[in-house]
Amino acid sequence: MPARSSDGQKLAVIIGFEEGKEAAEIAAEQQVNRSYAYRQQQLFRQGGLDNLLAKPIGLPGRKRSMTADMVDALLEHLELYPTAYLEEMAYFIYDQFGIWPHKSTISRRLNEATIS
Repeated sequence: MPARSSDGQKLAVIIGFEEGKEAAEIAAEQQVNRSYAYRQQQLFRQGGLDNLLAKPIGLPGRKRSMTADMVDALLEHLELYPTAYLEEMAYFIYDQFGIWPHKSTISRRLNEATIS
C-alpha cells in the first residue's frame, strides 16, 4: 500500500501551481507523479483547503452487520441457552432484530467478546 501523502506535500503542490510551475516540475520536486499533482489541484479548486487536507480515517471496509446491541442480546441469550448452535443464534438475531447474520459473522463477533 502506498504511503499517505502529508498535508505539507499537498500544500507544496498547490503553491507550485500558484507560482506558475508546470505539473512535471512540481512532481519532480515533490517526488510524486504528475497525475497526483493534477489531482491535488483539482481537489483544491473544488473545495479549497478543507477539501484538500487530510480527513480522519474511519474503519476500513464494510460496516458491521451485527451491532453492539445485537451482540449484547446474543450474549444474554447464550446465558439462558449455552449450548445453542450458530444456526440457532442466527435465528435469534433474526427474530429480535430482523437481520440474518452469517454464521461466520456470529462466530467472529463472539470471538471478539472472548466467547467461542
